[in-house]
Amino acid sequence: MTDYHIHTTLRSIGYQAFNYDGTHQWLADEPVTAKGTDAGPNPIQYLLGALGSCLSLTAKDVINNKNLDVTRFELDIAGKTDYLPGSRAKALKSVKVTVKLATSISDAAIDRLLHTMDKYCTVHNSLSDRITFEMKAERIEG
Repeated sequence: MTDYHIHTTLRSIGYQAFNYDGTHQWLADEPVTAKGTDAGPNPIQYLLGALGSCLSLTAKDVINNKNLDVTRFELDIAGKTDYLPGSRAKALKSVKVTVKLATSISDAAIDRLLHTMDKYCTVHNSLSDRITFEMKAERIEG
């Protein structure tokens, strides 16, 4: 088990939140249209970025351990929020991930890679019970 600790301070500028984990620091904000200053990604963008990072690092582990011929690996992630039933509160409702790879591996090997990413990504596992999740692969040029 791994424990994580983040300290967050609300700033007096716009809708900014300053985060610190003891080593790294980062700023979250809202766009100007939501009363922020757009000085950083908003929390949902950070969440989708965390998902993309986790899926990519999981893929990197599989690619290295299986010695797969993947010369380029990219993700496009689209998330949609919607209102919770009977509420003015919103939540992330669906996520679509497109995995783009430059590779010579078979379609079956790509399917196994996607399955492993889906199974072992901690962020995906944390979200998958609440969010409709779709992942597909596309071949790209190296």
